[in-house]
Amino acid sequence: MIKLANKRMALSLWATGHWVYVKDTNPDEAENCGAGWFRMNDNGEIIDERGVKYVSEDFSADMDEYFALEPGEERK
Repeated sequence: MIKLANKRMALSLWATGHWVYVKDTNPDEAENCGAGWFRMNDNGEIIDERGVKYVSEDFSADMDEYFALEPGEERK
C-alpha cells in the first residue's frame, strides 16, 4: 500500500470510486476507531465494507492515516 499525504488525497480517491484504507492513530483507546476500508458510493456517501455510511467529518486530518492500493494490488 501507498501512504497518502493527507485527507484531501483520500477524498479525491473516494470521489473517483477507489477504496482507501484508513487507520486511526488516536492514542486514546476509548476514542480510537481502529482501521478499515472505505469508498464513496454513487450517491456521494462514504461507506465501509459493511455498507455503513459516514461523512467526511468522521475522518480526521491529523489523527488518521490514509493508504491506497498500489497498481495490481488487491484489498485484504
